[in-house]
Amino acid sequence: MRKGTALQRKKRAIYAKRRNKKVKAVVLTGLAGILLALFFAIKSVLIPAVFAFSDKSSNLKSKDIYSILLVQTDQENLIKLAKVLIAQKKDKKLYSVELDPEKKLDLPGRFGEESYKTILKLAESVGDGASGPKLLVETTKDILQFAVDRYLILDSSGFESVESSLYGRDLGAILPWKVNKVLTLVKTDMTKSEALDLVLFARSLENKDFENIELGQVPDWSLKIRDITLNAQVARESKSIVILNGTGKPNLARQFAQVLQNVGARISLTANAENDYEKSYLVTDDPTSATVGYIKSYYPGVTVVSKTKALSLGELLLDRGDICLIVGFDILAFTE
Repeated sequence: MRKGTALQRKKRAIYAKRRNKKVKAVVLTGLAGILLALFFAIKSVLIPAVFAFSDKSSNLKSKDIYSILLVQTDQENLIKLAKVLIAQKKDKKLYSVELDPEKKLDLPGRFGEESYKTILKLAESVGDGASGPKLLVETTKDILQFAVDRYLILDSSGFESVESSLYGRDLGAILPWKVNKVLTLVKTDMTKSEALDLVLFARSLENKDFENIELGQVPDWSLKIRDITLNAQVARESKSIVILNGTGKPNLARQFAQVLQNVGARISLTANAENDYEKSYLVTDDPTSATVGYIKSYYPGVTVVSKTKALSLGELLLDRGDICLIVGFDILAFTE
């Protein structure tokens, strides 16, 4: 009897061992499948959409400071809320600058004086809704005198989703497919990779690292934005910049100087150019510098040329700085 009982116990042990092996194999296969699916999901988000080295394809992840225009619209395509998020990676700070949608502005182009909230609707009313985001970005740049790198235009539900992703504590909101879902609710020029980078940056911050700013309550915005950009890479590079006005419009070089000083650039000279220019030129022997990158992000149409090639322009002041910006009528069109 003991012998039979021992034999049965042995058989049961062998059966249990084999069954456990099969269960482990199934579990491991399942986990491998989940991990593989997760890998490809993350990979699809993290790989930049464009690899070409150009103004449009420059990825926000490579910048130490960048800005995102966040706009909430109503059913009539009027802007209910607008804020600009400024991510300062070196100082680990995220600023939220709230704009006044009711503020009357002299809009760039043909629209004249209108309130900020009507920008998208105005573009739509003339049958050119596709230009709405561009007009919105250009107007916001003019208000802040600071580059706007990307935009997000959302309805109320999309706005809440973005706010939750940035400021909430739900870890599920940072999963790649969650970020993808949020992007389907918005009109944007951000890539999935850039959106995830912004969310992860915001989630890495403590409460003290967030600052909300109501633009209308700031006595001197120039001082505030220069404080924000104090440790930006452009400021640390400290490249000397010459700005030449090639349009004949008075004080234009000084206006452009203020824009660059707002990000910490060092202006060595502003003057009138020897000639008038239809096209704008950025003369430099270091086209990969952060300073050049910022100027290109603010003025996407500028043509970059080396100092040697620029000698044919006949400008005597080119060598007075590391970089020379010659402002032409093409850039002027964006400021009027």
